[in-house]
Parts: sequence; C-alpha cells; structure tokens
Amino acid sequence: MALVRVEELKTELQSLGVRISPEAGGGGRIREGGAGPAEGVTLVLDGTPASVPTLAGFVSASPFRLEEIRGRWGLFRGEERIDLPVELPPQPAFYRKSTAEGVPYPKIALMHGVDCLASTVLQACSYWGTRSACQFCGIGLSWKAGKTLLKKESGLLADAAREAKESGARHVTLTAGSTKERRTEWELFREAARAIRQASGLPVHVQVMPPITTHWMQLLREDGVASIGIHLESFDPAVLRRLAPYKASIPLDEYFRACEGAVSVFGWNQVSSFLLMGLGEAPQSLLDGCERLASIGVYPYLVPFRPIPGTPLAHREPIRPDRAKEIYLSLIH
Repeated sequence: MALVRVEELKTELQSLGVRISPEAGGGGRIREGGAGPAEGVTLVLDGTPASVPTLAGFVSASPFRLEEIRGRWGLFRGEERIDLPVELPPQPAFYRKSTAEGVPYPKIALMHGVDCLASTVLQACSYWGTRSACQFCGIGLSWKAGKTLLKKESGLLADAAREAKESGARHVTLTAGSTKERRTEWELFREAARAIRQASGLPVHVQVMPPITTHWMQLLREDGVASIGIHLESFDPAVLRRLAPYKASIPLDEYFRACEGAVSVFGWNQVSSFLLMGLGEAPQSLLDGCERLASIGVYPYLVPFRPIPGTPLAHREPIRPDRAKEIYLSLIH
C-alpha cells in the first residue's frame, strides 16, 4: 500500500478527480450541476471530507479509482491501494422524503460534505447565459434538468432544515444567482434565515455580491445569518474580465469595502472569499490576494478551478496537482 499525507492526496484528487463505479455514485451521492463546485462526490479521507470531481471529461484519465472490496471502500492510484481509511457518506435519510405538498427534499436542498445543508434559494442569475456571465458557473444546469426548484420558498427551506438536522446537518449555506435589483437576493436570504433558525436552530451562512452596505448586513445578522461569503474568484484583473465580466465590472475597492463592513458586523474569520486556481492567473496574484484578505479578517478559500460539464469551460483542464501544491506551500510559508 502507498503511504500518503491526506492534504497532498486531497490536492491531487481535486485536480485529477477519481474514477468511480455507478454503485459508488448511487443514492444521490454525485452532484450534476448547480452553483459552486457543482459536480463531484464527497470522500471522507482519514476522517476529513474532500469534494472530488467525478464527471468531467478529464477524470477519465485520472490515476485514481474508487472500488468497493468486501463491503469496504478502497482508493487506488494505478494498481496500488492508498493506505488511508476512505468512506463515502451514506445517503441522508431526508433524501427519501417529501414535503406535505409532495416536493422531494433533494429538490430543495442538498447535503454538502458530511454536515452542511446547502441550497441556492434562487436558481437563476440575471447574467447566466449572457456575455457577462461567469464562464465557470453551472447555476442553471440543475434547474433545466428538473433536479431543483427555481425558487425555494422560506417555508420549504425550513422544512428541509428540520429534516436535515435529523440526518446530521450542523449548519446551512445559502446562495443565489445575482439579480439586477440586489435587494431581491438579500430579502430572500433574510426570510430563509429567519425560517431556518426558527425551525431547526442551525446556523446559516449566506453568499452575497457587492455593493452591499453594513446596514443590510446587520439586518441579515439580526435575521439569523451567522457568517457571510463575498467571493471575488480571482485577483488577476485580466482573468476576471475574460471569464467573469460582471464580477470584473465591480471595482475591487467595492469588494474590500464590503469585506471590511462584513467583518465589522460578523466578526473576524466569519467572512470568507473564494479564489480559484488554474484560470490562467499569475500565481503571485493569488498569494497577494490571500494575504490582503487575511489582513482584514477575511478567510480566503483558495481552491482549484473545477470544469463543470455543460458550461463554457467544460473542456478546460484544471490546475496540475504539483502546481497547486507549490502555491499552497508558498501560502503557508
């Protein structure tokens, strides 16, 4: 068996993916569209979860494969088995249930990782499918495929949160497509957070786009939002203009103004921002961006770009694992 460090293994898996049998991917374990890292499976490696690509075209060349052997999962690199405990989280019990109105709960919200209930409260973006869209986003794919609802009413989200808590959910993440009247998103988040907190008591995280005032963030906090994400995606202006034109149209100062306001409302390390590796950016821009965000109390999530089938960047290769490792090591040193 091959001995590996779990953090190195995760980096390799996120860049290369894992080949997986239909049996392993059954029971709703694999995501096939949506916002964020919208395809893949959760693997629990030595007790820690990792979201790993499974469906994109590049995965067919991955040296990693997952097999079930005598009732236990084994992860292989080539013909050599990785010497780490590997688990697939079971299908949550609430996936097999529906609301009183007959709406299946997986159409309302899904479990991410092992204990996060997540939902896109508005499964549409004013810019998706236009020249201003983020080329890496798959927000409309799952709705077009009939796998989710266009809009999740607060009552439905409350019911889903109550059920999901019984299946082990410990917190909730809410996102939404961008609307041209930004208050529409914020009001949806406020209503949802109130309902979820009252029904389940679970803490709620929301993801917003600037510009947003501290007044609105205070209202979100009063309604039960515990933390907030403001995602820039890239600190390389050329990359942002090319691949996320609408985000690029918002001045960088607006992002930092929103981040600083959010820290004043939610607290240090309760504000996060995602940055993508592998979009053609200058590596130093990632390091500088992470340092600048951390200096004002924002937690930077530096993650590999993941090509989502059905999006304009579906056939783009992700960052090489050795390059990702170099960037991560530079960041921590």
